[in-house]
Amino acid sequence: MKKLSCILLSGIALISLNNLANATEIGVAWLGKSSMADRVLAGVQETLTDKFPDAKLEIKSALDTKEELHAAVKGFETSKDGIIVLRSNGSAYLSAYQPSVPTFIGGGNNPVALGVMKNADAPEGNITGVTYAIPLEDPLASFMAIGGVSSFLLLSQANYASSPMDWAATKAGCDALGITCAQALVGSVEELSEVIGANKDKYDAFILGNQSLIFSNAKAATAAAGQKPVFSYAEKGVEEGALAGIVADDNKLGRMLGDSIVSVLGEKKSISEVPVKVDEAPRVIINFTTVASLGIDVPGDFLNIAEIIE
Repeated sequence: MKKLSCILLSGIALISLNNLANATEIGVAWLGKSSMADRVLAGVQETLTDKFPDAKLEIKSALDTKEELHAAVKGFETSKDGIIVLRSNGSAYLSAYQPSVPTFIGGGNNPVALGVMKNADAPEGNITGVTYAIPLEDPLASFMAIGGVSSFLLLSQANYASSPMDWAATKAGCDALGITCAQALVGSVEELSEVIGANKDKYDAFILGNQSLIFSNAKAATAAAGQKPVFSYAEKGVEEGALAGIVADDNKLGRMLGDSIVSVLGEKKSISEVPVKVDEAPRVIINFTTVASLGIDVPGDFLNIAEIIE
């Protein structure tokens, strides 16, 4: 009996070692604190748990400097089967450095505009993933319908990787709709409030860009705007008091990113066969406390599809 027990225990140990040897190792890193990165990663983990349980993640989150991000990626190159780099600043970093193992991006803006690749439908390098970027013509048209506005000032963070992308997509949407838009770059909460206050008579409404400095300070922005509507390209901005937003679902994008990882590392597809994914049905969010304070009559067709924040 003791001999049989030893054989069984040896067999279990051998199976465990084989499982460890067969595990797919993936390194995860991003620069700076980001709730978006947290949500995307949670979605990735949901998909991997369900479809690719042998995948094992080593996470280096909220790194302080680009040098730390580079060191993490270089270390993962020699020890992992794949790498996940999150956030727009991570994509901007990858525009200048192509890792030698399959690499996946998420929680960031348009990777073509950021210089990561030339063709998002058939990535030509070693990087694919997901992006929160969506065409903005329809969201801008919705903002016009809600607020009865025909001109916008986009507030973006100065010296931030995603700010030029936000502006390019906003301008394209405004041009298509034939409305007036401009962008203001700010570097602090105080400057955000000052710029909005100085432009209340020039624009019908304001849009908070998809940078943490901007959308996390929606309360200051709405206070400065007074009775002028403030919209947001990020969910957090609406939660903090912006009137409405049409935003990609971060958790959904994370699950989609997990699918791309399964395709490349599990099914052994080439990167070029796995296009960058986008949220084709973004979330519509409206803050009803702000609706009431502004006295706005929201169109019924918008309410029928919106998520309501009280």
